[in-house]
Amino acid sequence: MKIIDLYRFLCAELTSISNNKKEAEAEAELILISEKFSALNSFNLSKESIYGSSHDIEVNQESHIFILQTIKHRKAGMPLQYIINESWFYNLKFEVFIDKYRKTLIPRNETEIIIDKSIDFILNNKVESALDVGTGSGCIPISILQNIEKNIKWVAIDPYLNEIPLNNAKKYNKLDHIEFQKISIQQFKKLKINKYDLVTANLPYVPSKSNIENTVKHEPQESIFGGKDGLIFIRELINILPRILNNNSIAIFEIDPSQAEYFYNLGDTFNVELIKDIQDQDRVAVLNLI
Repeated sequence: MKIIDLYRFLCAELTSISNNKKEAEAEAELILISEKFSALNSFNLSKESIYGSSHDIEVNQESHIFILQTIKHRKAGMPLQYIINESWFYNLKFEVFIDKYRKTLIPRNETEIIIDKSIDFILNNKVESALDVGTGSGCIPISILQNIEKNIKWVAIDPYLNEIPLNNAKKYNKLDHIEFQKISIQQFKKLKINKYDLVTANLPYVPSKSNIENTVKHEPQESIFGGKDGLIFIRELINILPRILNNNSIAIFEIDPSQAEYFYNLGDTFNVELIKDIQDQDRVAVLNLI
């Protein structure tokens, strides 16, 4: 089967899963340009070459088997990012899956707001130290470091830390810039705490009774749900912010839109800024001490 025929086959199969042709086409492209697919062949594809210079290349039997297995996993609800172990975020490619016991939350487009705000703050302020809480794949500190020239020392904590964020940091030559710690907020606050110029946090914030998509059920649930109102871990971190924030520093949280009022009510202690996502929903909260 030729590349272009394989692409059409993928599109048809994936459309039958999602009932969304554009989404299926995007997934088909990601599969064919993935490192897993390239490893089975003697060529690398780009999105453009699927339809152009490489469209008539014949693929081998191993590639057929991989495609059929991929479709099988997708029909079972597994996220594509786990199947190909690639998740694009802020124009960077991150590892997110080793096996069912070692996986991280898949980075979302909404989280890129944290990167934008952090970079803007770093470029306009003196930032030498930073803390990422609930680091998951490590996508937040790595993406920020990849897009600035300043030398910032990061600490990234997560009670479920595994090899994945270290692999990502190694891939982008950031291991010397990020100290990863397998530790919870409760454990962290008992330590002798340093102060930071920037704190970022994409903590579990989804209220426990919320309905989630089938694919999300394959992700680590401990990285998604934050108790009845989704604020259990956010409250823990906010309680220690006065101890860990330097003067003129900020903390940036990804939030559920339903939590906007909670953040506004912090106005006696913090200056509060809420940033909306592309759906015009409050998605990121920025705090700095008054």
